[in-house]
Amino acid sequence: MKGRHERYAYTFLGIINASIQAYSMGLIKLNDRDVYDTCHQFMHRIFS
Repeated sequence: MKGRHERYAYTFLGIINASIQAYSMGLIKLNDRDVYDTCHQFMHRIFS
């Protein structure tokens, strides 16, 4: 992760913003499981 933290922060914010936008447009429904899965997917990408 060394030296890539800013890029990871931007991509994480992009995922969050895209999820909020899709929710506000009625394209998806957000629940605790969806939030967990999104965070877990992002964390898996960082540490793999």
